[in-house]
Amino acid sequence: MKTLVIAEKPSVARDLADALPGTFENHDTYLESEDTLITFAVGHLVELIDPEDYDERFKKWRMADLPIVPDEFRLRPRDKKAEKQLKVIHKLLTIAGPEAIKCSKDLAQKEGIFVGITAGGTLAGALQICKDAPKGSTILAMLPDTGERYLSTPLFADIPADMTEEELAISRSTPSAQLPPKAA
Repeated sequence: MKTLVIAEKPSVARDLADALPGTFENHDTYLESEDTLITFAVGHLVELIDPEDYDERFKKWRMADLPIVPDEFRLRPRDKKAEKQLKVIHKLLTIAGPEAIKCSKDLAQKEGIFVGITAGGTLAGALQICKDAPKGSTILAMLPDTGERYLSTPLFADIPADMTEEELAISRSTPSAQLPPKAA
């Protein structure tokens, strides 16, 4: 079984191949050695589809229709370059869109790490690899994005703005990183 590494971009994939033992053959969209495959993203690979792709009435937003939160978020490649690279990654490792979104949300809720859907997919892939990895294996998942820009999108629409009691307790357990309480 080969180890799959998904780098942020082609230059990082080349740097990793240079740093890892063995000789890597360049297959244009991925690099391969005897025991390792390295492929890469090309920036953000996917984006949420537009609201009007769910329903034509959302082409022009009305207050009565807001917030627009579909039952299942659908994704599309950002552009032709991303579409080509996604096909390579899907051939090597398949992660469903809803699983990528779930991992993005889990990272936000459980770890306080705001990332986009692509980074959620990266984590989902790493978790999938971990299921079959031998004990003691090291799995690296680079989450190269910050997700603050997603806070006002449907990705984080179901995460409350205020901390729960459990989250407050965690915050209190790390005095150097506490958020001040909300003024009453």
